[in-house]
Amino acid sequence: MSLRMPVTVRTLLPWILGTALVFVTLIALDRGVLHTGVLTPFRGLEPLSPLYAFWAPVFRPGAVIFVLLALSRVFLIPRLIGPRVTTPGFAAGLLIMSLALPPALFLVRDDPVALGSQFLIYPGEEYFDDARRIVDLKAFIRHHTELAPQLSLHGRTHPPGFAAFLSIVGGIAGPSPVAAGVAVLLVFAGGTLLAWRAFTLVLDQRAARIAALLLLAAPSLLDFACTSMDAVFFAAACLVLLFLFRSLSDAARWWHGVLTGLALYVAMFCSFSAALLGLFVALYGAVFWQERRSRQVPLQLSIAFVSFLAAYAAVRYGAGFDLWESFRVARVQNDEIMGAAIGRRAVGEYVPTTLGNIGAFLIGTGLAIVPLFARGVRRALEAPGQRTLFLATSATLVVMCAGGLYTLETERILMFAMPWLAVSAAAAAPLSDSAVVLVMGAGWVQAFAMEMFLFTLW
Repeated sequence: MSLRMPVTVRTLLPWILGTALVFVTLIALDRGVLHTGVLTPFRGLEPLSPLYAFWAPVFRPGAVIFVLLALSRVFLIPRLIGPRVTTPGFAAGLLIMSLALPPALFLVRDDPVALGSQFLIYPGEEYFDDARRIVDLKAFIRHHTELAPQLSLHGRTHPPGFAAFLSIVGGIAGPSPVAAGVAVLLVFAGGTLLAWRAFTLVLDQRAARIAALLLLAAPSLLDFACTSMDAVFFAAACLVLLFLFRSLSDAARWWHGVLTGLALYVAMFCSFSAALLGLFVALYGAVFWQERRSRQVPLQLSIAFVSFLAAYAAVRYGAGFDLWESFRVARVQNDEIMGAAIGRRAVGEYVPTTLGNIGAFLIGTGLAIVPLFARGVRRALEAPGQRTLFLATSATLVVMCAGGLYTLETERILMFAMPWLAVSAAAAAPLSDSAVVLVMGAGWVQAFAMEMFLFTLW
């Protein structure tokens, strides 16, 4: 039990209000000064950059469902994070919230039957279109690199994992957008459970529960949990995080390193953003080793690396899919797509897009996590365990946002990095029950306001 006094509402409120002001300033800076012009309009609407969102207010009766659900959860939060609720009880509560809050937020703007319709907004540009054309899944995976130029806009620049996932869902439930949306939501909910189990390996029980709940107050995670394949990648990234923390724990076994490498390959099979997930794994391990000087760290990382290569070779020679060749083809396709979309402007847009990448990611992470993370910077740099998380997270995010790898849309694309901030935020200082309620409420208010006033495509 920490001897530090819990952080109170009075302490946190200025940080939340200040962060909200920063968010508004970031949007005003982009709109009024930087004029970042790399995001495409939608049906005559200009994007509210740095967010890939459009000012399109709606007022529907269904909005009250999210409000009532959030209010009911507020009263339950102190119980969920308290010692009287058992581990299975908290798991059940977290799962119910993960399955209930995103659809409730969805109802702010759409009817239930519209779930999954986001896969149809841009015909010929979504993985859903590729999945509906798959007749032989094994052949699709084997010949994916040859088929890439003929696939959807997103399918051309990604490995086959997302399309394969949707094809399997279609084979079970039929080629229904609703079924696809439900499947994505189920996987996202599983991801939050995986994240929580990962957090328990580096935080005490109360802090781990708070960190998991914070994820369910991040606007982007709620917004895209049943509408975007990035929610599936979020779950894959949480699986990697779980095995990474387990492989470096005191109770680690050699096969935890194997599972880390295998999970990383599964993530890479879905998205090449997993390369940055791998960077986080390497940086976390490097800082962890610098602090512990334990032979376990390089041994487990080496095992994970060999396991990843073994998975690569097994799929390459067993299923005929070469991940490296897929990346090479995807890079060519991406250069063609981006060249046609923004052309030479990309050269002169580095500073605006870098600032936009950072701004969009922070806004998407939201008022529940960012103020805690920012407030805990000093503490994180002083405490060894927290420093490992903070340095690995910060360094990886710098590469993500400033490395020229992404051109905005990071409020959605970088959802998989939000658990890193959540665990650091919860580790920074013990929170009183009322402080937890405050930050959760702030995140939900932001999510509700963004959903009501902004159209986010996915």
